[in-house]
Amino acid sequence: MARRQPEGALKDECRDDHARPNDLIFWQVEGKSVNGFPDTVAEKVSGGIILLEFKVPGKKPNAQQYLRIWELRNAGQEAWWCDSVAGYRKLVRLDEGGYKVAYPEFAARLIRKKYGEDAV
Repeated sequence: MARRQPEGALKDECRDDHARPNDLIFWQVEGKSVNGFPDTVAEKVSGGIILLEFKVPGKKPNAQQYLRIWELRNAGQEAWWCDSVAGYRKLVRLDEGGYKVAYPEFAARLIRKKYGEDAV
């Protein structure tokens, strides 16, 4: 069997070591021909789901991924990205804390261009 890429190994660890033991849903949906759409549906401890974009540790989403995340959040869904097990645990509320929604300027420009100056 081929060795998993770092992003895939991170998803496997989150699913096997953190989601399953806590009876949380963890569905990987990548590769379904929707450019920029978050690749994982994860259940939160507090109820509901969050759409997650997993990234290689240290890497951030590209502009298209930030745009899709913004569109989902603007439509009332919870969506964000993470690049570590600690980030995943905070997002699904297994650990205390939370996350700050902040778009980098390159992504904010793209969102404003498509949805207007007041979008971000």
